Amino acid sequence: MQGQGLDWPFGMGRPISGPFWTRVKVGAVEKDVPVQAVERRVLTYTVDNPEGFMVEMGDVGQHCLRWRFRA
Repeated sequence: MQGQGLDWPFGMGRPISGPFWTRVKVGAVEKDVPVQAVERRVLTYTVDNPEGFMVEMGDVGQHCLRWRFRA
């Protein structure tokens, strides 16, 4: 909804790492990408992604594994 901010602690969790750089393969291209882990997500920032897609997040942890693969 427009005008409402994100409830960061509920939606993302608190940081569990400082930001760090890693080298990842995106398609066939290797890139240096900054990453930060928070309790319920991993955030990345890719400067050459299109506007609106520079910051990306992924689910991590056992809850995601169980949901995704029904383990």
